[in-house]
Amino acid sequence: AVFGSARTGLGDAAFADVDLCLLLPGTPDAPPAAATLERVRAALDAASSTSEPAFVVEKARVPVATVALAAGLRVDVVCNFSAGLGNSAVLAEIARRRPQLAPLVRCARAFSRQAGVVGNRRRHLSAYAWTLLCVRVLQRRGELPPLPLVSTKAAVARGPTAGAGGGAAAGGGGGG
Repeated sequence: AVFGSARTGLGDAAFADVDLCLLLPGTPDAPPAAATLERVRAALDAASSTSEPAFVVEKARVPVATVALAAGLRVDVVCNFSAGLGNSAVLAEIARRRPQLAPLVRCARAFSRQAGVVGNRRRHLSAYAWTLLCVRVLQRRGELPPLPLVSTKAAVARGPTAGAGGGAAAGGGGGG
């Protein structure tokens, strides 16, 4: 399933990647074994037409297999990350109901890139965190109501209309 900015529509196409979540049988929220991500990495490598090899980041908060495809598109693949799917579903619904969110998020992300203050690896806020800050700005301005917490599993189950009651997903990352 697609999640993140590719799902929410809140990313800047020039800097966006495609985040994919494989829902593997077994425990839905269990992180995959290293061997599983290694098989994903090998499949991504085989599908890539670039000379840049796919790689696995096992030490990430959510282990991920990453590959750069033609035309500079990066694909990140995670396994069993239901929180990311739920967060993305809720943010997509908020963006659908409040069109002013998308330009605000794109502006905040452009600022953070230009100022060099984005990215977990550098101990800065992630792009997802910048998205949540924009949601909060709209709440403070009265343009978006406070969002009660909802189960990410329920948001995923409801699909594209997740958060129709005005909910926000709990859990970390992957939404933006």
